[in-house]
Amino acid sequence: MTTHEPGGRSAPLPDRDHEDLHPEGRHHDDPSPQVRVSGARQLLALLPRLLGYHPDHSVVLVLTETSTTPGAPSSPARVVMSCRLDVPTVQELPALSAQLAPVLRRAVDGTPGIRLMHAFGHDLDEGPDGRPRPDLVAALHLALLRLADEAGAHLHDLLLVRDEGRSLLPVVADGEPVHPVPGWTGSPDPRDVPATADLVLRGRGALRSRTELVSLVRRRDPEAGRATAVALAVQDVGGPPPDVNEGLTLLTACVLQGHRPTPAERARITRVLRRRWARDALLARWLPELFPAHDLEGPGQVGDLVRRLPVWRPEEAAPALDRLLALVPQVPLEECAPLLTVTAMMAWGSGEGSIANETCAFALEVDPGYVMAQLLDRALQHGLRPPRVHRSAGAASPGASPDRRPAA
Repeated sequence: MTTHEPGGRSAPLPDRDHEDLHPEGRHHDDPSPQVRVSGARQLLALLPRLLGYHPDHSVVLVLTETSTTPGAPSSPARVVMSCRLDVPTVQELPALSAQLAPVLRRAVDGTPGIRLMHAFGHDLDEGPDGRPRPDLVAALHLALLRLADEAGAHLHDLLLVRDEGRSLLPVVADGEPVHPVPGWTGSPDPRDVPATADLVLRGRGALRSRTELVSLVRRRDPEAGRATAVALAVQDVGGPPPDVNEGLTLLTACVLQGHRPTPAERARITRVLRRRWARDALLARWLPELFPAHDLEGPGQVGDLVRRLPVWRPEEAAPALDRLLALVPQVPLEECAPLLTVTAMMAWGSGEGSIANETCAFALEVDPGYVMAQLLDRALQHGLRPPRVHRSAGAASPGASPDRRPAA
């Protein structure tokens, strides 16, 4: 059984499989980023675009919350947490609550509200009659009831899904067990769910599987990597010390403006990111809510350097992450840990939990001792959430709310 995976797109990895979902997809800090769905069936239609891929042989949990502030008007439920795990065996299910309840409790931050759990079981083992095995369904139902209770929630829906999401079978609906359990029925066509179109317009695609997500993060470009390695060797042996301003300017031009760096430029970027304070200066500009510039250690001009760098704008996070992921394979594998960690940090801060998990895991495989990746890995594994910040002209708002989806 895989444990919860705090994070994005990825080949399956052992013991890392819990992903964060949110009806907004990526966390955009614009005034009205939400999309609306009506009920668990419509939410099912959105899951692939929220995850970034079509889940299979998985259990996906979504935790929603409705405010109970006295005197306040009723408001729609919002997603505060979600996770994906490989379908457990009957023997593994009793451990589900102990594994996930602490993460779910952290996600709600002790705020008052009514919390509902929506569960989707994809491709459970079936018996000769074409229905999911009764013993597995009963064990899953009981485990989810315990998990919901431990997390201070109510199990509102349990839908079993097959045929790549096209068929469903309800086990729990609106908080009540379904008796008798009906046969398989058709699930909503994503094209008939208005929120799907909203996510498509925001660039939310869906890969065919998690394996494709892993391949996206871990792909390599041998020819470009060799060219970068040659340029690195030349610069390391006979070139001047790396110019941090030049290297970070090249990186931001590549990621934020679509500039295609030459091998020599990729080498300059790589050399600069070897310096911890240069990496932190970049993150202070791109994630100021997490890395305040006044806390940076480094040369006296580091503050000026931060202010000169272009800002990472939430509405441009999708193409920026794609460009980071395209740059990684062009850098020699042994030099990738800093760039992978920056990518993981930006994915986490942008609400792309799956990409954050996969790139962080990859960074630690490349360099198990890379401290920033270790720290992010702990945050992801404990379901910690980056703060949600409304930025103006690249600055973090002092009144920013910490309401941000967990890194799952």
